[in-house]
Amino acid sequence: MTTYSVAPASPLSRILEAATPRQDSCARLLLLLARTSLTEDQKADVRRLAESVSNWKELAHLAARKFVATYVYKHLTAAAADLIPQDDLELLRRLAYASTMSSLQVAAAQLAFHKSCIASTGASHAYLKGAALAVQYGQDPGARPSRDVDVLVANRDFRSVLDRAIAAGYSVFIDFSRSERACSRQDINFLARHSDVVTIVDQGGIPIEIHRQLDKQSVNFDLDAALSTSTTVQLFGVPMRTLCKPWHFTYVCYHHSRHFWSKLHWVADLDTMVSDPSFDDAAVGRIADEAGLTLTTNAALEFSALVSRPDLWDHALASKNRGAQFLAACLFNLDGDLELEQSLRKGMPFADFISDWQIAADRYDRFAWNSWWRRLRPTTTQYLRLRLPQPLHWLYFLRNGASLARRSLLQATGFVAREPRPTQQSQPGGSS
Repeated sequence: MTTYSVAPASPLSRILEAATPRQDSCARLLLLLARTSLTEDQKADVRRLAESVSNWKELAHLAARKFVATYVYKHLTAAAADLIPQDDLELLRRLAYASTMSSLQVAAAQLAFHKSCIASTGASHAYLKGAALAVQYGQDPGARPSRDVDVLVANRDFRSVLDRAIAAGYSVFIDFSRSERACSRQDINFLARHSDVVTIVDQGGIPIEIHRQLDKQSVNFDLDAALSTSTTVQLFGVPMRTLCKPWHFTYVCYHHSRHFWSKLHWVADLDTMVSDPSFDDAAVGRIADEAGLTLTTNAALEFSALVSRPDLWDHALASKNRGAQFLAACLFNLDGDLELEQSLRKGMPFADFISDWQIAADRYDRFAWNSWWRRLRPTTTQYLRLRLPQPLHWLYFLRNGASLARRSLLQATGFVAREPRPTQQSQPGGSS
């Protein structure tokens, strides 16, 4: 008789139960430095923590791998240069310089793509994160580390932007992580009809992700509202659109928490947005509530406050409040990379959340329906296994429908666990 195992606990639960997050001076200092500016009190904390760092080379390489070398070098040279061996400070300078040059190359790639594929088609668009976020908040685009370009494009313009990219010589990928390129018009037709994000690569090897959705599976953002309220920014003097600040913040909280805050430039994004004088808590609240992300954005605010106060970590992590749980996820991922993050993804509720407490009880059914409907759609993995022509794409839907029905039956009989339905008792401590 075939047996089925119950799905594992949510990734954040596994982190908290299986390991103690890293909390040494190097970790505390690195997160404190992941911001665009420091207060006088934070500068004093930097010096205090710097005196306890025993391996500056580790810190320098970790800063580069976690995409904050520019911030770390800037703040250390201003606040604690005398506490760092000169050869280690020079190493950090070189890593920061390399990060800046790489980010400027990505920004230049964004500019070229915008001119050739967005401006030329008149597509309704909004650039996400990266250089767009940097200039939106008055930063130099080279200061905010970036390794790719993300752009949201209205569904009606998605195909025209993709066709224009092909005509402009960009390489199109069916699955970028597996280096599977689109090799035919049939491949392009599949992507244009069924993929919510398509990765293209310019001649310099810089990836550009063209999105027509902001979410992955169960969350359903109001894209018309997101695009209609987008705002103009100037990148190297060229106007382009990005999400307005409340929308950008809500998206950042959703996206970065979904990735376990595993890169520290995302922590810097959070601080940049929260500390901005124009931060509109009420507008964020309205957008987050509509998307069902209020618990996530509130936890992100708690997390941001904790990052700036390393002296509070011990108590917060012991209490396991929601902001501290985001902090724990971030610290747990300091020594890991993509492989660790992918392993943690197993058991993510609705593929969008790292803990079930992020799902408000009154949003569960809506998320479940969105998730079920999205999973009916063909995937690139299916297509790569069997490249069917467009008239036969209905077979993918049929196969997915049968798989979902089978899983529902197994859930009903108890052989496979359902997505965790939140209850008042299961919510951990901390504000919601």
